[in-house]
Amino acid sequence: MGTQPNARGLTRNPKYATIRNVLRNRILAGRYGLGNQLPSESALMSQFAVSRVTVHLALDALRAVGLVESRQGNGHFVRPVRAIQDLGRFTSLRAQLLPTLPASGAPERSG
Repeated sequence: MGTQPNARGLTRNPKYATIRNVLRNRILAGRYGLGNQLPSESALMSQFAVSRVTVHLALDALRAVGLVESRQGNGHFVRPVRAIQDLGRFTSLRAQLLPTLPASGAPERSG
């Protein structure tokens, strides 16, 4: 599910990707702390004016990268962020999720 062209031929992210990005940024910024519960699916549906399926896709994407866990009947909760080993290299989850930032976190200089 990649970007989709709109009526003007410009590409845009699918709705689930927008929700995933908003929630990911809130988690990484500390708005939802470790172990905290995310807003309910109903609340996310209302906030973003989307269907339950779209909310599920966003939450599944966050679960796939290890940012959240679901507890049946209780909702979705922020998981501890851990370093991930990839072919002998250790990469922080933040670096994996924000690949456009250099490893130092400082803006890249051009020129």
